[in-house]
Amino acid sequence: MAQGITLTIHLPEAVWQALDREAQALEWPPDRVAVGLIWWGLRQQGASPPEAEDWLEAERRAFKESPLGQYILSHTNLDVTLERVLAMTAKDTSSWSAEIIADREERF
Repeated sequence: MAQGITLTIHLPEAVWQALDREAQALEWPPDRVAVGLIWWGLRQQGASPPEAEDWLEAERRAFKESPLGQYILSHTNLDVTLERVLAMTAKDTSSWSAEIIADREERF
């Protein structure tokens, strides 16, 4: 079974209203209309969707080789797990921590 991704797009209000009107006219959810428009745009440019795993691996490799990726990797402690980071942020009561925890809880 193919899995999707979560994509957050910030649209200008006028664009959102146009997309919402189109969705209502088609009786489709707005996200389906947005995906359709993206797909249509790719097809108009003659692009074919890349193989997901090949594309993802190429993106990972490009990031690791980029200056930002090199910087992050040089300052990364690979012994720290995601679970440990989540446990540490769960104990922090500052506002940024609350936002991260709320976002995490929304996704799961």
